[in-house]
Amino acid sequence: MLNEEQKKLYRSAAHLLSGEYVQYYVKKYPKRNVSRVAHSGLATACRKFDPAKGYSFLRYAEFFIHYYLKRYEFTVIPPEEKDPYTRFHHELLRTRKPKHPSIRELIQKATESSGETPESPEK
Repeated sequence: MLNEEQKKLYRSAAHLLSGEYVQYYVKKYPKRNVSRVAHSGLATACRKFDPAKGYSFLRYAEFFIHYYLKRYEFTVIPPEEKDPYTRFHHELLRTRKPKHPSIRELIQKATESSGETPESPEK
């Protein structure tokens, strides 16, 4: 829930919910879902905004709306994209692994290739 100050901020930035960026997503995805995601992005911006940091609230809200819409785009496959390659690409983006392996993976790989077991350091 938003308190009174946050509700004022929400109302002051409500025009961003019908901007060009949101309308771009409405063309690709169901309007109900896009507006729900955009509203949750704006509500998050209202909750997290700190005027002491000196940022403009409209820029801050715009960032969160864009972020939530981008995140929505990569978690949903549009219904019109029946092409198997595009579906595979969306699945690949959703299950993306980090570029660099973790230290634990590197140690495990090194010990598997040498056949040794890692020893714990003595105290």
